Amino acid sequence: MTKKRSPAKVPGNLRDRAEQLLAAGGLGLQQLPPDDVLRLVHELKVSQIELERQNEELRRVQETVIETGNRYADLYDFAPVGYVTLDPQGLIADINLTAARLLGAPRDTLLHKPFILFVAPEDRQAFHAYLRRLPAGAPQSAELEINPPQGSPCVISLESLAMVEAGGKVVQYRLAITDITRRRKAEDDLRHSEEKFRLLFEKAPLGYQSLDEDGIIREVNQAWLDLLGYSRQEVIGRWFGDFLPPDYFERFPERFAYLKGKGEVCILEFEMVRKDAAQITVSFFARVSVDEQGRFVRTHCMFQDMTARKQAEESLRATEERLRLKLDSILSPDAAIIDEDLSNILDTSAVQALMEDFTRLTGMAMAIIDLQGKVLVATGWQDICTQFHRVHPQAAENCTQSDLFLARNLRPGEYAAYKCQNHLWDVATPLFIGGKHVGNIYTGQFFYDDEPVDEQLFIDQAAKYGFDQDQYLSALQRVPRISRARVKPLMDFLTKFSALVSRLSLSNLKLAKAMSEQQRIEATLRQSEEHFRRLTKLSPIPVLIINLWSDIEYLNDRFLTTFGYNLDDIPNLEDWWRCAYPDEDHRLKGIANWRQAVEKAERDHTDIEPSESRVTCKDGTVRIVEIFGTRIGSKNLLILQDITERKRAEAEIVRQSGQLRALAARLADVEETGREHLARELHDQVCQSLTALSLTLTLLQTEMPPKAAARLRGRMAGAVALVEQIGETIRDVMADLRPPMLDDYGLLSALHWYGTEFSKKTGIGVDVQGQEAVPRLAAPVELALFRIVQEAMANVAKHARATKILLTEAEDNGTIRLVVTDNGVGFDQERLGQPEGRHLWGLMTMSERAASVGGGCRIESQPGQGTRVVVELSR
Repeated sequence: MTKKRSPAKVPGNLRDRAEQLLAAGGLGLQQLPPDDVLRLVHELKVSQIELERQNEELRRVQETVIETGNRYADLYDFAPVGYVTLDPQGLIADINLTAARLLGAPRDTLLHKPFILFVAPEDRQAFHAYLRRLPAGAPQSAELEINPPQGSPCVISLESLAMVEAGGKVVQYRLAITDITRRRKAEDDLRHSEEKFRLLFEKAPLGYQSLDEDGIIREVNQAWLDLLGYSRQEVIGRWFGDFLPPDYFERFPERFAYLKGKGEVCILEFEMVRKDAAQITVSFFARVSVDEQGRFVRTHCMFQDMTARKQAEESLRATEERLRLKLDSILSPDAAIIDEDLSNILDTSAVQALMEDFTRLTGMAMAIIDLQGKVLVATGWQDICTQFHRVHPQAAENCTQSDLFLARNLRPGEYAAYKCQNHLWDVATPLFIGGKHVGNIYTGQFFYDDEPVDEQLFIDQAAKYGFDQDQYLSALQRVPRISRARVKPLMDFLTKFSALVSRLSLSNLKLAKAMSEQQRIEATLRQSEEHFRRLTKLSPIPVLIINLWSDIEYLNDRFLTTFGYNLDDIPNLEDWWRCAYPDEDHRLKGIANWRQAVEKAERDHTDIEPSESRVTCKDGTVRIVEIFGTRIGSKNLLILQDITERKRAEAEIVRQSGQLRALAARLADVEETGREHLARELHDQVCQSLTALSLTLTLLQTEMPPKAAARLRGRMAGAVALVEQIGETIRDVMADLRPPMLDDYGLLSALHWYGTEFSKKTGIGVDVQGQEAVPRLAAPVELALFRIVQEAMANVAKHARATKILLTEAEDNGTIRLVVTDNGVGFDQERLGQPEGRHLWGLMTMSERAASVGGGCRIESQPGQGTRVVVELSR
């Protein structure tokens, strides 16, 4: 019982007041029977305990409420969304830290301030309207700009709710504020980007189209419409093949399917048909757009009208062909020279000056005419020819035909005198260049002085061609008369002159060709040198060039970034060795290897063979490089490929491979230990229990009452047989787990036993040959070889479709060789590990088991010729 407290002297004490109430009731404890008093005391104690527990529960609830309130306060203050409570007048009644940060002021300074002060002036009227809408019902959303007193303006999103009392009066506004400045900026940027894209799309100089999966046009731009002359309404929704000529129309489904399968097609040219039926050539680039699951969405194609370009290319090709032929005629004297290009071969201005001097000395007319009758050089021609015969078409044709007929069959050094169809004497000698008859040299327009002139003939000729007779006869009187003796030395001179012109022209052509070839070679060389410089400069591999005197002439940018040295640091090989090989022994070895490689390359006329070396960079770091190169004339071009990371990767691969091998060996040991343990447990526990069970069943059969024995004999016999069958199965499992033959008699005996069991199960014949190794191999080695044979024969049963397996074990000079050969279908070893090839795990397991005991395993197979698994190891 609790100790009775002394009455408190403080007025208003609860105990005093309770006692006063009890006394006023007129019934004291003295008047109650003892049992009632005891019962009352008991109930009071129970009530007291209940009150204490209720007080404890209330304290716990109070603590929970306080904790929840604190948690709520933290969530409220540090929420990513700002929360503001406004009173009916729009003053801030409460605000969390996030909202205070958005408004740019401490929280305590914001309380009781109008929220609208922070709203941008242009949005204040809209905010007032927004608040007025809130009492109408559900929460409302709005976006507006706020201007914090400190900081930059920002755009916020409001989610607000008006709290209304029963009479419909607003008690407060609750606002959730989210900063959407970045989102608004992203939306604005996206809108501007879309506007730019739309502008580029519509104003692009290239045509654009988008097709759906069926080849239906879903979108085109204005350039596409202008190109083909259609309106947008005439195009959208139509099949693209409708705009192709018949031959392209038939091939479009196949090509469209190819595009959908490949995903992209570049620079494909084809024909399209305009609205006015004209065909144009277009070049396009197409790409397929797919969704997240890789399904076709639409195509995006860019078009360019190639019609004008194609026409220009055809015209350019024709022009180039003409120019090429003319250039060949000029620069290739051994090639066929087309006759009309004699003007391009001959220096007509220089020859014209010589001919004019000849005419002034001799008074004779001169001319050089090509094989088409075109006069290239002419001096001293008589008026009767220039003013009459060469003016009238028919008379001029007579002159041309006479000229061409006369010199057609002349050979170099020959000349011939003839009377032209207009009845004047001419003398001609042929002009050959490079053995090709290209024209003729003429003199003439005279009469021999020993022959009479038939004036009537010329009078008739004047009448025939309509010449003025008096003027024509006057010109006839001015035609010179020359003795035959004078003509011969003149023609001797002209034949020699023709030979001289021929030789000079041929020499000029050869010189021009040689100069042209030299210029071409020089241009090609300059271009090659420029390409070489650019390639080496942009090469991702360090490059340097060393001349005959061991000076370093060139280093590319990658050399500088990789090693840090420039030409000032290493102007020659000696400085390179000193800087890059600071260790003397390493330097001497590097120099010796370098000289040996260069001498070998010079001797064998080959490239400098690759070699690895450790190079010290300018910053002191060491890089592993592979050095190789080639000789360019008297210079050496060296490439120093940085293989440091590759070497590290190779070392890491070797390290991890060693770990994997150790892990594989450990796993094999664990597996064998587990097998051995399980076999032992089966033998010691399960087999003994089965033996006891078999004996018990047999004993029951003998001690059963006759009636029960007769009724249960069949079941008991079945039970005994089942126990024996289970025992046999467990013994087989034990043999598979750990064949006792291997431990007791050795590897070859175990292989004989396993081959017999394998043949019973699979029907595949197994022949085991060889002799047991003497002395016996170590137990781990025998076990590894036995497991390899098990894996190999399991692979034969699964994949080989073989009918026979040959196992051979042999020893030669301390090397044990175990071979498993089958006559199955074999396989292509190059497909090992490929998805459509054989599984590689079993073959890897055999290799790892062989490596774990210091041996090696190789597979030999060809399709249709079976498979050999060869394991070799030393004792």
